[in-house]
Formats: sequence, structure tokens, C-alpha cells
Amino acid sequence: MNTAKNAFLLFSGFLLLLSAGCNSGTGNDKNSDAGRLQKEVEEIHDESMAKIGNLRYYQDTLATLLREMNLDTSATNTEIAEKYTSVMAALNEADDMMMDWMRNYNPNRGEMNSEERMEYLKSEKEKIEEVKTRMDEVIRKAENLLKNSN
Repeated sequence: MNTAKNAFLLFSGFLLLLSAGCNSGTGNDKNSDAGRLQKEVEEIHDESMAKIGNLRYYQDTLATLLREMNLDTSATNTEIAEKYTSVMAALNEADDMMMDWMRNYNPNRGEMNSEERMEYLKSEKEKIEEVKTRMDEVIRKAENLLKNSN
């Protein structure tokens, strides 16, 4: 499953870069306001994608620990398992947010005039900043949880 997800990520990233490289004549000039904004959006995406390996590491680590804890149903383990489950859900949510954003991001979609394109890119910048913030928060939360559990 993780291999398929990783392949999907690589393919999605490739498509994102490919679509970003295509110039459809809708203000895609890298020197235009829209071009600069598109570059900002994609830089935020790239910065976040560089952290996806950490996010996946914590997903896998917590999943393994939770499987091991299922063998021991003591009250202490139940409390810890609840914390792990909560952080695991947040990691999955952040991962899904990134996948959804990548699936829906299309700076060259349809015929947009300059104003529509700028509005679209501003909206996408807000969305990817939210994804980045969420990823950073849950990675930090998982890191602290595991550090404090040992």
C-alpha cells in the first residue's frame, strides 16, 4: 500500500511540475504577477513535499507501535494507544490534505483571464499554506509524542 502511495506521490509531483512547465498563454510568463504567484504556490508545495517522508515515517512507526500494543491491553497501554491513535489520525488527515490539494491544483485549467487566474492562484496559495501548516504541526506532534514515550 505504501509503495502504491509513494508511486502516486511521485507521479502526482511529476504531473504538477509538467503542468507548471506548460505555457498555455494565460499569464504563465514567470515574470508576470501570476507567474510569480504560481512560483510561490509551487515552492510552498515543494517545501511541504520534502517533508512527506517524515510524515510517512511517523505514520508507519505509530502503526507498528499500535499493532504491538494490541497484544497488551493494560490500562497504561490503552492510554498511550489512544494518544497514538489521535496523532495517527492527524497524520493521515495531513497526508490526505496534500493528496487532495495536488489532485485538484491545476493552474492551467480552462480559459481564465488574468484576474481570474490571480484569484485562483491566491486561493491555491492559501490552501497549500494550510496544508503546510498542518503537516508541520502533526509532524512536530508525532515527533514529540514518540520522544516523550521512550
